[in-house]
Amino acid sequence: LDINEMTAMLDSYVSFVKTESPEPIETIIINEIIEECVKTIDKSEYKIKLRQSEIIKTSGRPIQLKRAFQNIINNSKRYGNIIEIVFVTNENECIIEISDNGPGIPKKNFEDVFKPFFTLDPSRNKLRGEGGLGLTITRDIIRSHGGDVKLNKSDLDGLKVSVLLPI
Repeated sequence: LDINEMTAMLDSYVSFVKTESPEPIETIIINEIIEECVKTIDKSEYKIKLRQSEIIKTSGRPIQLKRAFQNIINNSKRYGNIIEIVFVTNENECIIEISDNGPGIPKKNFEDVFKPFFTLDPSRNKLRGEGGLGLTITRDIIRSHGGDVKLNKSDLDGLKVSVLLPI
């Protein structure tokens, strides 16, 4: 690693640590957070399918949750050009499934990608802020809200990230 890569990785880490700053818990509507994350996506470059049948309310830290969902959506944009977001609820949790048509992740690496600084592609540019912390931060945020993040193969042949949150 050269000094610039080290600096970029440390900046990434500092950004990660700042996620732990206290933010008040409030009632939030998950649909609105997701809509905010996708509204700036260039629809001529990406096909976005948003399938939601109901408004999902929960409590949490909106800035942190938006960051978690933005990390997942940014990964989908980085690797695919079709993104499908599906909202599912049952009596005590909501599941937000974000799928893409990218190359996906080998099943044997599903847990590895949550490790800090782990990247599947060693040529990833750490100077552009691709420091391998996105999914680490995302899982930490979701778990701090009493939920979890699971990975699977998507119906679009890419990756499906399922975010489970209590409601």
